[in-house]
Amino acid sequence: MKEFTVFVREVYVQPYKITAETEDHAKKLVAEGEGETIDGFEYSHTLDPEMWTVERRQSHGGGFFA
Repeated sequence: MKEFTVFVREVYVQPYKITAETEDHAKKLVAEGEGETIDGFEYSHTLDPEMWTVERRQSHGGGFFA
């Protein structure tokens, strides 16, 4: 058997506090780096396996894998 590392793509939601004129303005400001993160983030979903990547793990002697 061979060893692999699978990089699973997951999406998380990070809430921000922002003062703005409209919802669209709030999105624009946060996209530009404005706003204050609110403690914690929440798991949303995992992307389909077609979006994941896989790398073969190489043995480095002594039975350890990197």
